[in-house]
Amino acid sequence: MTAIQDARNDINTHLNGTGWFGHVDSSDIAKVTKDLEGLSAADANTLIAEMAKSGKLDSLTSHANDNSWIGSSAISANDQGRFFADMAGKLDGANLGRLAASLHKLDPNNAHGFNQVNDLAAAVATHAGPQAKVDFIAALAPGTTTGSGRTDTYFGGSTTHWANGDAAAVGKVLSSLKGDWASMGFAKLNDKQLQQVLYSATDPTSLSTGNGGLVNVYSQHPSVSSILAAAATIPSVAPADWANPGAHQKATIFADAAATLKTIRDADQIVGLSTAPGKDVALADIAKGMTTIIDSAPNAVVRDLAYNANTMSGSAFASYAKQQLGTADGRASLGRQMAALASDGGNAKSIEFFTKPSNTPSGEARYANAGVMGYFAGAVAKGAESISSDVKAQQDLVTGVLKSALTIFDKSKTWGTVAGTAASVLKEWTSNAVRSAIADPGQTAAQQIAKGALPIDPRTNEIAVGTLSRAEFTSEITTVMRDAKP
Repeated sequence: MTAIQDARNDINTHLNGTGWFGHVDSSDIAKVTKDLEGLSAADANTLIAEMAKSGKLDSLTSHANDNSWIGSSAISANDQGRFFADMAGKLDGANLGRLAASLHKLDPNNAHGFNQVNDLAAAVATHAGPQAKVDFIAALAPGTTTGSGRTDTYFGGSTTHWANGDAAAVGKVLSSLKGDWASMGFAKLNDKQLQQVLYSATDPTSLSTGNGGLVNVYSQHPSVSSILAAAATIPSVAPADWANPGAHQKATIFADAAATLKTIRDADQIVGLSTAPGKDVALADIAKGMTTIIDSAPNAVVRDLAYNANTMSGSAFASYAKQQLGTADGRASLGRQMAALASDGGNAKSIEFFTKPSNTPSGEARYANAGVMGYFAGAVAKGAESISSDVKAQQDLVTGVLKSALTIFDKSKTWGTVAGTAASVLKEWTSNAVRSAIADPGQTAAQQIAKGALPIDPRTNEIAVGTLSRAEFTSEITTVMRDAKP
């Protein structure tokens, strides 16, 4: 007989039980897993597919996790870990999905099935090839938005974990992908599914007490930033002025992260709670990942956010800015991004870049670089306004952003050329605008950051850009200030 025939016969024997009255014990299950581990990748895929169809795979996973007091058939955690690692290195994504589905059946709403699926996902992230990982994500995607949480009840209260098992598992595997493979992995999820993946990565949990009290808590070790770091590796080289699929995918992921950030940030207000341990840690982790996406291709990503119909309101970036404005490091990141947007990440001459027209899909010219700066400025200003209605408080927040940008402007060497004007003078035009904005005590957040973003000739105090680029800049600020909901 062939190796697969031997394994098939042996597995059938041991899943039917070799103990008294056909009892299946741990030695039977250990033998089944070793039989599967001994097969080639091709034979393992064939046999797992057969077992899934016949129901024997469910029998295997059920027995492997049966911790009955009498006659337990469960195998050790080490043995199960070794089995998962071997299967992850052999099986294709579809069969890994079948194994995950079988584990999920242990109890869809109980931590046991949740933990087993995520143990398998960790093995997939470490041992599977990139195509298998992408196909595994596709197999689990439909289950990321099903289920109602898992609840443990105890004397005096209960704990409900809202993380979806499949979503948490997908997050682990997404984090292990890079470049084009990351693009393919994220493409297997729609917006609702990705938001659930990100939400589950914070391990949202509700604690209830016997006296009716309820507290939401989040993990002290969230993993959203590692998922978004994978998204940041998606290539985003523009094939044309108006078409950049990689940047669009990054912008879409950024917007989904912003929706998740807003859900967690506003959760206490929605359910009337006052305490959420771990919430600040979760929000900071999400913002960290969003920063990684923006920093990977600032102009390309923000440009897509600004000119895509789904995100042009500015709500996504304003939600992000609101979170970032709350810390010194966050304000510094926004300042760094402002400087990058002014000079295409230091690759272009700042004033020429601001005033350069680009093409739309229809061929009509628009001043998208100026518009991107306006979109950014409007989102930061809207974020500041949403934190405080006090003008002085808003100015303090925006000043932190401008000071960070000024530090980078002062070190930059790319400032463009204007007839009869030295580069050192052009550098002063932008720095002077920022200094002037910082020094003006009577401005709103929008006025202050807008003033800092428009280069000013210090010799005449005249705005140093033309009417068309300035109009695009102003239009974007106006749109975001009017429509954004941080």
